[in-house]
Amino acid sequence: MGARKSILIDNGNYATKDIKQYKKLIQILKNSGYEKAKKLEECNNFNELLKTTNTIYLTKGLNSLRKLESNSIDFCFSQNVLEHIFLNEFSAFISELYRIQKLGGLSSHQVDLKDHLGRSLNSLRFPIDIWESNLFKRAGFYTNRLRCYQLKKIFKMSGFNILKIQLNKWKQIPVKRRWFFKDFKNMGEEELLTREMNILCKK
Repeated sequence: MGARKSILIDNGNYATKDIKQYKKLIQILKNSGYEKAKKLEECNNFNELLKTTNTIYLTKGLNSLRKLESNSIDFCFSQNVLEHIFLNEFSAFISELYRIQKLGGLSSHQVDLKDHLGRSLNSLRFPIDIWESNLFKRAGFYTNRLRCYQLKKIFKMSGFNILKIQLNKWKQIPVKRRWFFKDFKNMGEEELLTREMNILCKK
């Protein structure tokens, strides 16, 4: 699609290696008239697919990000990823995204602000020492619980210019406020109503 190279950042070697899953996408590209789909069809495994698309898959999270060259990335995006970055690493992660981005480069991120327990706000019922414990952080339901105003602040402090923010909201707060841990009980209603956030930034 015009990109010379792609770099994928993960916090472990979690990407599916089943080539059949990618063949479905390749077929969509072919049906859309993408000329290079034929080359992709010839790939027999995950590694061949990476090589053909000039893609690098790095699996050390923040440490992988730190090894990338400054001012080298034109476009950065994530889809329901940022909420899973550990709270104590989040500011550093966004700062690294800013560092590697080219001047004028764009970042687009969709953030899921719901909990990953019941797609609600049940995660806000836990004290920080429990929620940020190693047991919870390594569990499949962990999110950093950052709210919209906190995310905006971190992006701005890292140097990004926020171009656009789109919010999806509940009609009413899904969990009774009295059940929240004290750090969240007095949070503004608009923040607690926000369940998804799309943010577009520029360096």
